[in-house]
Amino acid sequence: MVAFRIVAYSSKEMTVMPQDFFKDHPLTAFYAFYGALCVLVSAAEFFLPRRAPTQPRLSRWIPTFSIFILNTMFMQFLSTATTASLAYFTWKSGWGLLNQWQLPALPLFLLSLLLLDFQVYGLHWLYHKIPWGWRFHRVHHTDMDLDNTSGLRFHPLEALVSFLVRQPFILLIGPSPFAVYFFDGYHLLAALLTHANIRLTPFLDKVLRWVFVTPDMHRIHHSTDWDESNSNFGFSISWWDRLFKTYRSSPGLPQEKMALGLADYQSREQVGFGKLLLFPFFKKRK
Repeated sequence: MVAFRIVAYSSKEMTVMPQDFFKDHPLTAFYAFYGALCVLVSAAEFFLPRRAPTQPRLSRWIPTFSIFILNTMFMQFLSTATTASLAYFTWKSGWGLLNQWQLPALPLFLLSLLLLDFQVYGLHWLYHKIPWGWRFHRVHHTDMDLDNTSGLRFHPLEALVSFLVRQPFILLIGPSPFAVYFFDGYHLLAALLTHANIRLTPFLDKVLRWVFVTPDMHRIHHSTDWDESNSNFGFSISWWDRLFKTYRSSPGLPQEKMALGLADYQSREQVGFGKLLLFPFFKKRK
């Protein structure tokens, strides 16, 4: 049973302090915050959709949110605070590449964000190239329609591996502790936006792509076409794909007609919640 903290101002007046409730229940605050983000982005998707859905939303959302909740419960002890604490310890000890340059706070913050984003790009590329990595990452690619909730669909063991890989990277680069804390919040926000089913004008999409990953750019990465899905690995900054020649500007078919997901897993029965958890252990299809 949820217990609210009650503060008495008089014998006749009592009030619930919501900030105290969320302080005592951080997991509830987490779900409330990102639930609100999902609702806001979903509203934008409703008014400005890029593609018509091919699958019933509820059949996609139930396994996606189920795996997201399991992920959060599984990873709550390996929280942002843990990573930020490691970053603070690294900074305080003077370890890491960035700490050797004695940079002012703002350049250190910006360079830290850039390198953290690069690490996500590099790991994403590896998930596609290493067979065991692809076994887990392909859970994310099972979604046959893309909307903001697709950014929540990751196998718990992939989330764990991503967390473990990130720790030595922090020791190596010595990022700003505040940048690490900020990046974790930004990470999920960017995941919601890059997967969003939102229509941007061609001009706006083109301008944004010079710096950021747009929904149209990332949607190509979720194509059933193997060559297209092995492009556009960027998480939020598009520079890495251009720099490492993994950028693809457009799919073979129009955005509205391209098939999404995995070519051999195109039925709802194949991608239910239980099957998503066991998916990495199925025999991999070509």
